[in-house]
Amino acid sequence: MPHIFINYRRETDAYAAALLDELLSRRLGPDHVFRAGRSIAPGADYTLEIARAIASCDAMLVVVGPAWHEHFAARYPDQEDWVLYEIEKALEEQKVIVPVLLSGTPG
Repeated sequence: MPHIFINYRRETDAYAAALLDELLSRRLGPDHVFRAGRSIAPGADYTLEIARAIASCDAMLVVVGPAWHEHFAARYPDQEDWVLYEIEKALEEQKVIVPVLLSGTPG
């Protein structure tokens, strides 16, 4: 059974990530879908849990909303960006990355 990691911007795309999580969890089971907002226990080491989830996933779904690229320009390179960190980590580990374009996102 595949393990799916859902990567998303909490500020703008949490609703889409939650919907993907719900639908995939119904199909695969909640233990096979990782979404930080649901899957990381309060008080757990966030960085360690993210790294473990990426290492064990078969694919990463990257939720891309209309203003997605603007967040990179606004933060890079001065601020830590968890979305970018997760994608870079998945690329390093040669994980399958699937972009999920939300309505209104330029293609």
